[in-house]
Amino acid sequence: AFVMVAAFLPSGAVRHPKATAPEEPVDDTKSGGRKGSVFLRPLKSKLFLGIFIFRAINALGRSSVITFIPLFAANVLGLSPTSIGLILTTQILVAAFLQPVFGKVADRLNRGVQVIVGSCITGTCLLLMPSSNSFAMIFVLCMGMGIAGAVALPAAGAITVTEGRRFGMLPVMTLFDMAMGLGQVGGPVIGGQLYDHFGM
Repeated sequence: AFVMVAAFLPSGAVRHPKATAPEEPVDDTKSGGRKGSVFLRPLKSKLFLGIFIFRAINALGRSSVITFIPLFAANVLGLSPTSIGLILTTQILVAAFLQPVFGKVADRLNRGVQVIVGSCITGTCLLLMPSSNSFAMIFVLCMGMGIAGAVALPAAGAITVTEGRRFGMLPVMTLFDMAMGLGQVGGPVIGGQLYDHFGM
């Protein structure tokens, strides 16, 4: 299940090869002035569509991991609830503290590359997760996932804001949050199915 989820994350970042290229203006006249199309209009941008897919798959993968790490740590490694809590907390804290740092990096370097690099690091950590045989190793891997999130998410947010200036903040931020919600809802369900059929 960890391997399956790991495969999802980098694919979300590279789903659209033009996601790092400058976008041409979108022809809004094709929408016919229909009010119902305003929320879907940002998806005409390959750049934002790539971020939308990245956000959905990233949330799907991370919500699946949050479901499986406690099971893996308790059933396979025999860790205590306190140790499991520390593992999960570390990932969140590292991402929270490092996001301002990589947010500054996103202002200077290619944001699309940051998204791809962060996703690949997360996928690598997940691939190594089944080989964990101690608290220290799984702790370091979760810390790596926190660093990866700090690398990718500020860049994705910056791209979203840039697209919001083109299409309007309301539809862009609505779709961005919707992608995260869809991923968080689908992650535990899909992860559970993978666990039932392929094991942890």
